[in-house]
Amino acid sequence: MSEVDDSKISMSKAMHARYGCSPQVHGDITLRNPKDMDQVDLFVSGAPCPAYSTAGLKKGIKDLRGCVILHSLKYIVLRRPAVACLENVKGMTHKSHKQVLDKIIEVLKSCNYKVTAAILNTADHGIPQNRERLYLVAVHRSKLDKTRGNFKFPGPVTMPKLKRFLVHKCQQASELSERERGMVKALRQKIGIARPEKLEDEVVMDIGATMQFANVMNGVSPCLTKTRSASGGYYLYTSQRFMNVYEIGGLQGWPKSWVDQLLEVQPKSKVGAGFGDAMSLNILMRILPRACHAAGLVPPCADVWESIPERGLGLLPGSLYERENPMDPRLQPIWV
Repeated sequence: MSEVDDSKISMSKAMHARYGCSPQVHGDITLRNPKDMDQVDLFVSGAPCPAYSTAGLKKGIKDLRGCVILHSLKYIVLRRPAVACLENVKGMTHKSHKQVLDKIIEVLKSCNYKVTAAILNTADHGIPQNRERLYLVAVHRSKLDKTRGNFKFPGPVTMPKLKRFLVHKCQQASELSERERGMVKALRQKIGIARPEKLEDEVVMDIGATMQFANVMNGVSPCLTKTRSASGGYYLYTSQRFMNVYEIGGLQGWPKSWVDQLLEVQPKSKVGAGFGDAMSLNILMRILPRACHAAGLVPPCADVWESIPERGLGLLPGSLYERENPMDPRLQPIWV
């Protein structure tokens, strides 16, 4: 792995240690030589997004952070993994940056990759977070076989209620400043919502932003950013409190036991910031096994996100990973 943030490196090491292994850390991706690195079957890259984000400076490759994705491309070109997955913000498809995206796809195709790209929303794949991201999946044509079929992005699934991801009866910050109380009142009026005790699902408010950029959603969390996740997440109007780090992690697909593992090595602010920067696990759990199967790397895998029971499960997403797989027992589970 390549990472320059010490807190993220320590969290990655903690998760690897949980499963009895340790990551190879190569530091700054712009300084490493792909020719000196190990060959891998699956290469996944989530390059920094501010250079392409509508909320950032939108400088693209004129911003050094915007060039990181090109170093990921360099590894793919030189080492030719069977499967590559690149993730970035939706803004990369906008007119001002589309030339960069088109060139990346062109280079991959010239290296004999079959390339599929789509904008996926975390909320369409089993977790109620409005997080749209561009996913580009490349499978080397030498690995494809007609009997397995080509890679296809999974379709949407029914979204469970946001309340199923919340840790109830917890001690969490609930005091609001005068400015924040004013924001809550303004956002209530903006969408015409009732008093909290009359609401069926959770209303989520971003009251840390200015009114110009404030957001409020019913039954879905706004996109979890690095800044907001590091400072305690969004305000849960129905529950009359702020999110906690377990809920922020859960809305990115991390079960509580894993969050506990991260909290052993980093404070809540660093863990939250990491979640805000991360790819949503439900998306990765749905696309990577399909891509690896198309390349012949793994047998068909059960998709635990395809069917989420309406009742009978505890805190999501952890209980979803732990349940007995109801699908064909011949299929291998994604998560073990």
